[in-house]
Amino acid sequence: MPSFFVPLVLLSLLIAVVPAAGSEIYSAATTSLLPDEVDSGPLAKLHAKHARMLVHENVWGMLATSSVTFPGSAFANVASYSDGVGSAKEDATGTLFFYLSVEDFTAMDLKVNPNATMALSKAQGGAKACWMDAEDPTCWRLSLTGRVAPVEAAQRSYAERVVFSKHPQMKHWPKNHDFSFYVLEIEHIVFLDFYGPAKHIPVSDYYKVKL
Repeated sequence: MPSFFVPLVLLSLLIAVVPAAGSEIYSAATTSLLPDEVDSGPLAKLHAKHARMLVHENVWGMLATSSVTFPGSAFANVASYSDGVGSAKEDATGTLFFYLSVEDFTAMDLKVNPNATMALSKAQGGAKACWMDAEDPTCWRLSLTGRVAPVEAAQRSYAERVVFSKHPQMKHWPKNHDFSFYVLEIEHIVFLDFYGPAKHIPVSDYYKVKL
C-alpha cells in the first residue's frame, strides 16, 4: 500500500464530517461505508433525513425530461421549487411544487411524458458548501425520479402559497405565458454522500422524516 494512501483516506474522512459554513447539513460519510441496494440498514433514517434537508435547503435544481424538441435526447433545465410554505424546516413537506410556463421546454416535455428526474447538490449552497469538488461523492447529491404532473384544482391554492412563499417574484410573472403549478410525485430516491454505491432511499422513509 502506498505510504500516502492512509493519510489521504484519513484526510478525506475528516473533510467529509466538517459541516459546511452556515448550513445545518453535516455528513454521515464516515458511517456510510457499506453498500446498500435499498437503504435499509441502521443509517437508513439518517440518509432519509439528509435527503430531506437537501431538498429543504435548496430552492432550485436541474429537472431532466425526455425532450420532444430533440427526440431521443434527455433535456435538463433549471427549475425553481418549494417544499413547504415559508423557510421554517418544521413546515417542510418533502414534496416539490413547481411553477412552469407552457412555453417552456420542460412543460412541453412533461405534457408528452411526465416522467422526470430532479437533481440537487450540496454545492448549490455556494463556494464553501463543499470542501471537495462538486462531483466528489462527499459533496452530497440527490436524484428524485417520478412523475411531474399538473396540480389538481383542489390543491392549487396550497401550491400557490407553497411556491410563492419562496419565490415571490413569480407572483408578477406575465399571465399570458400560461404558467401552471406542477408537483413531483416521487417514485425513486437516490442519494450519495460518500465513496461507494449510492443509497436507494425508500419513499416511505423519506416522507416519515421530521426536520
